[in-house]
Amino acid sequence: MLLRLATKDEGPLPFDYLPGQYMNLKLNIDGKIVNRSYTIASSPTRRDACDLSIKRESNGSASRFLHDTIYVGSTIEGGAPAGKFVFTGSESNEVLLITGGRWNTPLMSMVWFLTDRSWDGDIYFLVVAKSERDLIFRDELTLLQKRFPKLHLCATLTRSDPESGWKN
Repeated sequence: MLLRLATKDEGPLPFDYLPGQYMNLKLNIDGKIVNRSYTIASSPTRRDACDLSIKRESNGSASRFLHDTIYVGSTIEGGAPAGKFVFTGSESNEVLLITGGRWNTPLMSMVWFLTDRSWDGDIYFLVVAKSERDLIFRDELTLLQKRFPKLHLCATLTRSDPESGWKN
C-alpha cells in the first residue's frame, strides 16, 4: 500500500525531508498508542505530498490498522522526518544502490529525487527479490530507465517462476 500524506488544503507540506529518511507515525489502535517508523518513498522535490510504502504484515497490528482503516481524508499524527541514510547527489558523481525485496523504499526516494533533478551522475540500482511478483516499483523503474540513460537497473530473482521468462 502506498500511503500518501498531504495537507487538507493540498498546499505544500509543512516539513522538509531528504531522500532516504523515514517518518514515525503515532497510531491509536483500539485505544492503545502504537508508534511505527516507515520509510519515505517519494522524492523531496514533490512538495505537495509524502508517500510511505507499507506492506501488510499478517502479525503487524500497525500495518493491518493502516490497510484496513485509513481512507482518503483520514488524519494521522506523525513526527518530523528523521534518519541519516540519505543520498542527494552532492556526495559523489555516481552511486550504487543495492536492495533486497521490499526494502527498496528509501532507495526509490533517492532515485526519484536524482531523476527529478536530472542529476548528471550514473545510478546503478541492483534489486534482489524472491519472485517477479516481489519487485515493487517495477513499472516506475522501467519508465525511469527509459527516460534516464544514466539509470542502470539490474534485477535478480532468487525463486523465479520458469513460466515468467526470468532466470535465477
